[in-house]
Amino acid sequence: MKISVIDMEVITVREFQDISEDTIFDVFYKKKKNSKDLALSLSKQIFKDLKEFIYLSANQEDTSEITKFFKIQMKRGKEVITPQNYVGVISISDKIQIEILPKIRLLQDDDKKLRKIFLRMLESTLNFENKHSLFNDANLQEENISIFEVLIAMYLEQANNLVKVGLKSDYISREDNLNFFKGKFLVNQHLKVNSFRKDRFYMSFDEFQKDRPENRLIKSTIHKLKKLTKSYNNERLANRLLSDFDDVSFSKNYFFDFSQVKLDRNMNGYRELLEWSKIFLNDKGVSTFSGNSKVTSLLFPMEKLFESYVAQQMAKLYKDKRVISQVGKGYLFDVPRLYQLRPDIYIKNRDFNSKDKEIILDTKWKLLKKLRSNNYGISQADMYQMYVYSQKYDVDDIYLLFPLEYDSPENDNGFVRKLQSIVDNKSVSIFLIDLEHIEDSLLELKKVMYSE
Repeated sequence: MKISVIDMEVITVREFQDISEDTIFDVFYKKKKNSKDLALSLSKQIFKDLKEFIYLSANQEDTSEITKFFKIQMKRGKEVITPQNYVGVISISDKIQIEILPKIRLLQDDDKKLRKIFLRMLESTLNFENKHSLFNDANLQEENISIFEVLIAMYLEQANNLVKVGLKSDYISREDNLNFFKGKFLVNQHLKVNSFRKDRFYMSFDEFQKDRPENRLIKSTIHKLKKLTKSYNNERLANRLLSDFDDVSFSKNYFFDFSQVKLDRNMNGYRELLEWSKIFLNDKGVSTFSGNSKVTSLLFPMEKLFESYVAQQMAKLYKDKRVISQVGKGYLFDVPRLYQLRPDIYIKNRDFNSKDKEIILDTKWKLLKKLRSNNYGISQADMYQMYVYSQKYDVDDIYLLFPLEYDSPENDNGFVRKLQSIVDNKSVSIFLIDLEHIEDSLLELKKVMYSE
């Protein structure tokens, strides 16, 4: 589906790149050719809305929560807002979207290429059957296509697939005052309601209908996305889908309806939609979606995206291995069992007769620099953690995986160095993953891991 967008300005920044009134002013004055006074007024108001949104979104009982997503600080006498290691999009009224992309420096700096890399990473966290058609290059050709609109399109297309197959119905318990017997006669309620009505019967009965919690939540999500989208195609599809949900009411209590969700083998297509409904309807999810009438945001933690993307690609490329994410079979203390150890990725052999070694890998979303010190900025705590993994999982080889940038301290194939323990032959190796060419990079990593 082609995503055409109603005129809206998109400011693209990277993690840890400052946003100021000047950043917004440049858009409205230089790009939009507004008068200087109007551009100044718009930039002040939008910056104010963004700052208010950050404070309103913070946990009222813990103001440190503000710094989880953004820092608000003074630099060179001007107030700036600095996104932390969360990426995604912030929409401010109907005028502007701020798109936050991962801080990766490519060989050729290109926002569109970086946006595609980010969406591929995000794709690894999704289980939508049609996701490949939504994340293809054709949907991302236009400069003003934002991440937000791609995600809305993704949800609506999956909901459209669900409608084509058919919405599921269920027996819903109801009570009503009827003029005939149906189900169970409720004597007490009948006496209260029908003391002067001999032609009515207060009954409790089950009715097979589409108005079940799962459908109500999906309809409410579609309605919300229709109001938020700036894409003609997204809005048109949302309108058509809402007509397909005519027999379904809107959810009046998200929390209650989520608690009533029933997902069995007959509910194919619902599980992934409802996981994203949790996000879009401001329930708990893998990201934060919140806001007021002026500002909404959809933000994702880069650590989780990087870990998920690497694990997914490994599982696809290492067919002869079992690639297990977040395995949790070890504890720091055995008696009592405390502090479970969960390496990001654990690689085992599919063939029990294979003599290939088992390997633990941990992903770190941090850009290594060419430093004078031998540790490249890797923390001592990280190294302690890797050593504990090797001991508790009885694995000799641990790999720390960092993203590659083109001034990183790597050689041509991404391998940095191997740190070997003289005492027990345990090793921690450092490898940089090229996200622009991840398949080649991971195949090279496999050669490194199993070359000895």
